Amino acid sequence: MFAVGRTNGARQLLFSARCNLRSFSTEGALPQEMRRTVQMSTLPNGMRVVSQPCPTGSPLATLGLILPYGCRFDSGDSAGHAYFINKLALGGTKKRPKAVLVKDLEMLGGSVSTNVTRESLQYAAAIHIDDTDKAVELLADVALHPVYTTDAIAQEVDFAQFLNTELVHSPEQFLPDLAYAAAFGSTGLGNPLTPTGHFTNITPSALAATHAAHFHPSRMILAAIGVPHERLLQLAHLYFGHVPAASTATPPQTPAQWVGQDMRVALKESSSRNPYRLPLTQLALVFPGYSWGHKMLFTVSLVQCLLGGGQSFSSGGPGKGMYSRLYTHVLNNNPQIFCATALHAALSDTGLFTIHCSSEPHHIQDTTVRVLSEIVSTLAHCKPEELERARNMLKGLILMNLESKAIACEDICRQVLMAGRWQDPISFCDSIDKVTMGDVQQVLYNMLNRRITIAAYGDLSHLPTNLADGFHQAMNPVLRSLKGKIQV
Repeated sequence: MFAVGRTNGARQLLFSARCNLRSFSTEGALPQEMRRTVQMSTLPNGMRVVSQPCPTGSPLATLGLILPYGCRFDSGDSAGHAYFINKLALGGTKKRPKAVLVKDLEMLGGSVSTNVTRESLQYAAAIHIDDTDKAVELLADVALHPVYTTDAIAQEVDFAQFLNTELVHSPEQFLPDLAYAAAFGSTGLGNPLTPTGHFTNITPSALAATHAAHFHPSRMILAAIGVPHERLLQLAHLYFGHVPAASTATPPQTPAQWVGQDMRVALKESSSRNPYRLPLTQLALVFPGYSWGHKMLFTVSLVQCLLGGGQSFSSGGPGKGMYSRLYTHVLNNNPQIFCATALHAALSDTGLFTIHCSSEPHHIQDTTVRVLSEIVSTLAHCKPEELERARNMLKGLILMNLESKAIACEDICRQVLMAGRWQDPISFCDSIDKVTMGDVQQVLYNMLNRRITIAAYGDLSHLPTNLADGFHQAMNPVLRSLKGKIQV
């Protein structure tokens, strides 16, 4: 069966989950497949090739091709290009018109998808191992030789304009764009994943120029699970090795610079397209996070698990984080609050920690205060058993996600892209076990010891304009009183 699609975004693998309170030790408990290593080679033109064996003897293989290009790299005349290059990635190549490409994909079987984030664009394929040669050749063709036609661009422009009218009804997509803009301004990381405007700069020649500037094999990583390394290396030589290294410097990414400006989009009537059929005001509390290689990355991930949260309605099941603080202390006790969810995104040189809240407009101020108060309570009263539960959540989620070949292959791609190397899950679990209560308190203290940033949209008539300043002033004496009682 053939499926062409786009994945739902970068998987952080560091979400909140529900686990037993018993201590979970990874020593001697991990299955053999979790103890694998990877092989990595570099072609003469700079392209990196990474493989990992599949000990189960599965006849299926997973391929990933990733490069550092996303909406962060767009500016000026190239604004929105990452979105459209991703949308048109499977729209035809120089030797394969769209109809031929679709037919070849159907004959290949399996699934082929593309996905763009703020910092990377990835092609992925899940195929039978006997079709590896065809799949690598196809990935090389669509990545190196795409064709952008006026008709295809017009269709995607129409769809983007439609999305712009619908995004306000999807807080999971619209609110993060507001949060990034509030944190980093209107350029670089503040660029929206779904662009806005009249799109007059989206032309075949403009997209081709952006593609030529970024899509060099020297910037790409080809990864596979279930393919022998020598075979993958030969295929990379055959289909990518003939392309010389880039002769000109790649346009640099805009450095991450914290702006911390409130972003508020007032609507006459809040969206009621939600499971509750009520007009809700959506709000994000935005804090600086930590980059991929930062020593506090695992600590902030544990803070995310401690706070956890979710929607007020949940069907239960594993991974819901029902014992996290935002569930037990906020959602369970306040039926007027419909959502309280902590999220952290680790980027190449920074990070973003957000808490998404939603309620009816006349409850949004109270909702914000209750969520912020829970952060203070976590700093002052977090118990050792809560930290142990958070460790179990985080380790369990990482191991559970890596049972999927697609996620495991993406994990290899992103680790090599971000850090230049791959770390096995055991080392991740060891790092999680080393996090102390003092580390957690330091992250929480740093979050509270600065003016919070707010991103919100909907009916904002009940959200005071000075809420962030007022909370910051109120926090100063609280933090001073806690200084001798916590490990900071």
